[in-house]
Parts: sequence; C-alpha cells; structure tokens
Amino acid sequence: MQKILESLIYTPSVAGVETKMALLLQSLIGECFDETYYDNANNLVFHKQGKGEKIMLCTCLDTPGIIVTGVEEQKVHIAPLGSLEPTSSNQRTVRFENGAIGLLHCEKVTCDTKLCDFTVELFDKSKTVEVGEKGVFDADFVSLSKSVFAGFGLADKACVLSLIEVAKSMSGSDKDIYFVFCSQTSLGYRSSAPASNTVKPDV
Repeated sequence: MQKILESLIYTPSVAGVETKMALLLQSLIGECFDETYYDNANNLVFHKQGKGEKIMLCTCLDTPGIIVTGVEEQKVHIAPLGSLEPTSSNQRTVRFENGAIGLLHCEKVTCDTKLCDFTVELFDKSKTVEVGEKGVFDADFVSLSKSVFAGFGLADKACVLSLIEVAKSMSGSDKDIYFVFCSQTSLGYRSSAPASNTVKPDV
C-alpha cells in the first residue's frame, strides 16, 4: 500500500493536467471493472456492471497547483489553481509541465501575502516556461513511521488510495458500481455535479 501511495504522490495531477494520474489509475484498477471512460466533464469513470442498486463512489483526480501568468527574464509570475497556503509556500520547489524546475520566492511573507505575490526563479537558465503553463510543488513524500506519511497533496491522494483498495476487494458484489475520479476539483468541485447527474446513483 505504501508503494502505491508513493506513486500517487509523485504522479503530478494539477487541475486540468490530470492525464498521468488517470493513466496510473487505469493501470492499477482498470481490470477490476467492465468499462472505463471519460464523461463530458472529463471525469475518469470506472464501471462494474451489476443487477443490484446503482452505487457511485467519488473522489478527486487532481491536486492544487499554479499557472504561469507572466514571464520576465528568469522570473515567472504565477497564480494559484486551487487552495495553496502562501505562508508555507516560500522557498518551495516547483516543477512545470515541460520539466522546468524553479524556486517559489517572495521577499516578505505576511498574513496578507497572496500566492500571486510570489515569483518562481528557474534553476536551469536554458529552460523557459510559457504563459498558461501549469506546475506543481515537488511531492517530498516522507515515511515518518510504518503507518504515518507526509507529502504534498497527501489528503487528496489518500482518498484515491482508499478507492483503489475498495476496487480490489469488490469482486463478489452484484451491485452496479461506478467509481468516479473527478477532474479539477481544486477549482470548486465543478465536475462532481455533472458526474452525479449523469450516473444518477441510488447510493
């Protein structure tokens, strides 16, 4: 279980760029279901057909991240995608879609500081990022004990891990079961309502 959690933590899934996480989930639990598809809200749906009541289990596919709003030489201006705490973000390492890595920095952080007050200084001067490109904090997965772990996005990824474990143990069920991994939940859970309205579960 720890290895799966670690792979979830290290797989980037910033809101709107969730393909790698979706592919990982398909490799882990795809064989437990009769069909896998994306709905119109870009949610990843696993369906196990059954004659019993229709059950839907739902969690997030993404984690909070950042988006590039401007580039000035090697300083990258950003805005948050989801809820990120500015007071604990200073000097965090950020990794962008194209592989560029940088350091999140703000000269003075107070309780009024917003994430858009930060800039990212890229480590490799030969790499650049474009406006609109998205990035995530480095995962920093740490095992504190046999059953205690820490890492960026751990709360979200722990929910995903829970559904993975359920999927692997439901082979004998006669229920009509849907597992839905919702896209862009960091931006206001806007994809969860379409998922529910499409599946129309009993439970």
